[in-house]
Amino acid sequence: MASSDAAFERHALEDMFQDHGILFPSLTFDRLVHFNVFHAIGDRYGLSQNGRKLSLLLSAINGADLDDVFRRIRRIDGYDFAYELVRQGMTSRFVDSLLEKPGFSTLYICSPWINPSDRQVRKLNYAMIEQQKRSGIAPDILVITRPSKDQPRGTENGLEPFRKLDAKIFYNKKIHSKLYIREPDSAGGVLLGIVGSQNLTRSTMLELGILVKNDDQIVNQLIAHFMDLSNISEEQ
Repeated sequence: MASSDAAFERHALEDMFQDHGILFPSLTFDRLVHFNVFHAIGDRYGLSQNGRKLSLLLSAINGADLDDVFRRIRRIDGYDFAYELVRQGMTSRFVDSLLEKPGFSTLYICSPWINPSDRQVRKLNYAMIEQQKRSGIAPDILVITRPSKDQPRGTENGLEPFRKLDAKIFYNKKIHSKLYIREPDSAGGVLLGIVGSQNLTRSTMLELGILVKNDDQIVNQLIAHFMDLSNISEEQ
């Protein structure tokens, strides 16, 4: 099949089809144009967006790496990878993403100290309600934090909003990681993870983190790490 960035005259494509054993190259070409596998580029023809996806899927059938194929298809659909330094407000950035880009099935939150702001709680509650309306399924929330007795004074009720959302909560007195992940739903939302220095509290400190978006390999490794931590923690 033609490469994704090439354009050919019609007769050249029909010759390629014939060389590959296609009995009716002209009819085949017309059908491929009709089904938007090829499209006109001036007086030539090249693979359309659908054609590029089809080419990648065929390469997967023929043994290409599936993760690489799906990453490349995601790029075609406009889901480019993103890596970004987040210098402040990383937990608000995470919560805001649930409203700005809906479509999540599971939230993973790992923070030694938890005491979200009232504004964050309202946004989280609204995002959860809207997502359940959209998909018909309540998203899961998993939280790893330190035991209540180890929380700073004044933050003892910080987990209450998550309990009201039926979150699974795990205690680990040694936890120091800060990790926030959203996993897409079946409709294909954003895959996003933030790793950084900020607890899920009303911090006024100078923080730093990195946001990773739509990189399956890295974010799935972060999810695996989260699950490893949950396995050595005590579920409440």
